[in-house]
Amino acid sequence: MARRVRTPLAVKRQMTRDKTLEAARDQFSRNRYGAVTWDTLSAATGLSTGAIAKQFKTKADIWRAAMGCEPPGDGVLRYGEDLDDALRDLVEACDGQGQEEIAQALAKAQQLLDKVDALRRPPQ
Repeated sequence: MARRVRTPLAVKRQMTRDKTLEAARDQFSRNRYGAVTWDTLSAATGLSTGAIAKQFKTKADIWRAAMGCEPPGDGVLRYGEDLDDALRDLVEACDGQGQEEIAQALAKAQQLLDKVDALRRPPQ
């Protein structure tokens, strides 16, 4: 009878990590960040959520390792209050205000949209 060769634990962990990152890249490129869950990663890898959790503490950690940048939700949330203010200014400016107020509100909104767009782009 042939003797079974055991795979060292460090090799198994690296294989789990590699498999998770490959699936995460695929899932994050096809779905929005919020739609990717521990369960979808588990299904995509064939690994348990526990096995994945041993390698990564949070979904954001998986994103950082797989995509090489901060998760989109984290960055967008930083600008949430500013976005709210800009949109309120824009609505108010468009409601019977002059052209100058509208132009200022649009410029402010565009600056924030540019920041959000920059957060969505992967690093080059």
